[in-house]
Amino acid sequence: MSAAKPLPYDMPPSGVHWPHLSALAKAVMDGPDELRIAFLQDPRWIGYPRAVETLRDLESLLNHPRVYRPPCRLILGATNNGKTAVLRRFESLHPRSEREDGEATRIPVLYAIAPPKPSEKRFYESILRRMNAPTNATDSVSRRHQQVLRLASEVGLGMLVIDEIHHVLAGGCAQHREFLNILKSLSGELQIPIVCAGTKSAFHAMQTDPEVGNRFQPLPLPPWVMGAEYLSLLASFERILPLRLPSNLSEDALAIRILAMTEGRIGEMVTLLAKAAELAITSRQERIDTQVLNAAGFVPPQQRKELPDGLD
Repeated sequence: MSAAKPLPYDMPPSGVHWPHLSALAKAVMDGPDELRIAFLQDPRWIGYPRAVETLRDLESLLNHPRVYRPPCRLILGATNNGKTAVLRRFESLHPRSEREDGEATRIPVLYAIAPPKPSEKRFYESILRRMNAPTNATDSVSRRHQQVLRLASEVGLGMLVIDEIHHVLAGGCAQHREFLNILKSLSGELQIPIVCAGTKSAFHAMQTDPEVGNRFQPLPLPPWVMGAEYLSLLASFERILPLRLPSNLSEDALAIRILAMTEGRIGEMVTLLAKAAELAITSRQERIDTQVLNAAGFVPPQQRKELPDGLD
């Protein structure tokens, strides 16, 4: 599949109107193949209904009056199923700006990633790093906690977003109880909503503390299933894949194959379709079909958990 083939159609003239593509994708169609391939690697937001609903809910939280027990959210979903994309999108809709007095940067929404292991010190460090605040390795947990509170006030923080929260809730009962108390404490002290994102293990950990479980309302991002919304999503993907021919991804055979290969996870679909589109460009086929999907070098999530051949 990787060897160049004759084009399966007459090359259209420069400046042709590509009716199956979005304006952004059309803009690279007259460029070299390298430009189109680079375009595939540039992440783009697709506003599918569940994501848009989640963004609207977060917007209402951001506008909520400051109270001692602010409402919070827990965005739930499988790995690589769009949680981070939604959070990053929300952060981008509320960019940082210089404060009117010029003394500090205003940060309405702060996105941070939970440390890979349960560590209160590293947890605060991840927040401070996103504030561009200097940290000292010898600082105590208490000092970092106070620094977070002080800087949050200085930058006018309106919402704290913690991604991959299941990491810090993955320890033993004592450890995840400690972090649940940290989340409760931060939310009350800052008087702002905290939005966490993680896998279902985070949900189960939060339910061990009735107060936390009640405060952090779950917002699920379930895997995609065959249906009108999924087919609409594939049609949206097709509009941003800079291929000269329509692939008709939403036709049943291709749609079912894509769903099976990606286990219904939108992040996996992004990877699969980018790989397939690149192969369609380099092979000069200029469209995605089942053969291209199978030859694109994509390894389905379940297969990545299996020991490679020869290592038994």
